[in-house]
Amino acid sequence: MSPWELPETRAGMSRRNRRYFTLARRAPALSRAACWLWAKTALAGLRGDRERLLARLSKGLPPPDREVLAEVAADPGRWQRFLDDTAEAFRQSGAGVRGDLAVASRPWGFELGEVSVPTWLWHGTADEDVPVAAARRMAQAIPGCQATFTDEGHLMGLRHAGEAVEAIRAATGA
Repeated sequence: MSPWELPETRAGMSRRNRRYFTLARRAPALSRAACWLWAKTALAGLRGDRERLLARLSKGLPPPDREVLAEVAADPGRWQRFLDDTAEAFRQSGAGVRGDLAVASRPWGFELGEVSVPTWLWHGTADEDVPVAAARRMAQAIPGCQATFTDEGHLMGLRHAGEAVEAIRAATGA
């Protein structure tokens, strides 16, 4: 996510996401209700038939995200971790999601040019949830930012998390 104040953040963001972020900023009570409903729907879907869930999750995703989701679903261990992570995200009736939306939609309290720690940014150019234009602007604004852009979508982290961690470990000696 990029700072809400950047025009690029909102301009390329999906309509659904703009609504959630706007509710978090302007109507916390409505945001609470919307996230509660989102959580109930998500958790109910996780208990359903695997193929039906996969079809529902894939609907409306760009092709790169459908491909990643299919890869995850094809591996029983990764699929279970995905289900567990999704359940955890919504476990508290959407409070975690609502909190993330509220934090991300408020001013960050610093300028991107003030970041003085090593920074890595990974982003899919086909991401329809978080606009690539905003990620590119962040990469340019953060001094020394090491940015990796792939031709994937929002779910690219499910495919590249290990690579990202290894790149950071290699660069930091951790």
